[in-house]
Amino acid sequence: MQFISTILLVIHVLAGVASLILFWIPALTRKGGRNHRLAGRWYVKAMWVVVVTAISLSVKNVIIGDYVLAAFLGFLSLLTAKPLWMGTAILSSKHGVNARYRSNLMVLNALLVIAGATLIYYGIVLGAQGIAVFLLVFGGLGLSNIIEFVGLWRAPDSRQIDWRKQHIVGMGTSGIAAHTAFLAFGASSLITSLVNSYWALAPWLAPTVIGTIAIRLAVGKYCLDKSRNSDVMLSH
Repeated sequence: MQFISTILLVIHVLAGVASLILFWIPALTRKGGRNHRLAGRWYVKAMWVVVVTAISLSVKNVIIGDYVLAAFLGFLSLLTAKPLWMGTAILSSKHGVNARYRSNLMVLNALLVIAGATLIYYGIVLGAQGIAVFLLVFGGLGLSNIIEFVGLWRAPDSRQIDWRKQHIVGMGTSGIAAHTAFLAFGASSLITSLVNSYWALAPWLAPTVIGTIAIRLAVGKYCLDKSRNSDVMLSH
């Protein structure tokens, strides 16, 4: 079991590093260009490896009885998988959200709600222990997906959406998840050794704050002009 866990962790880390590098190529190159599409495809593949290995490590923790860590890793995997899937699947639904897209997104939202409720349960059980705060915060984030779930439940099929915005938000959010994981887990020991405990929260907050601003700017640049040709951003 330990050997398998080590292999999974190595693959997870290597794929994570690759995704961090690949993310910036489509982010900075001409949208719809060859580099954007090629690097984007490899970024998505690397991120799915990250998600799958994280889920596998979560299952490993269930097997060895570490249910809290298993729940936390499982939730983070789903939190990364949703925008990653959404950002690519929307490219096949440019003319309207079909039933398949809507049902798949509803499933992802439902899983996040269930996972969020699980985190809140463990957060309450652990009380004031260190990780409890993170479990409660992320659990609340998971429960918030019920809003989108209900909206999708009521929405008609083939409704028109801005596929460019969905693509940017999905890919950008997956990038936030990748950078947060690197800073919070990979570089956390270095950061906490250089700054006090309050600043140790920076790895969890900085990517979200900076990434959200960047996503808003990108949406404003590429999505506000409704007369823009629909092929400005080509599918991956």
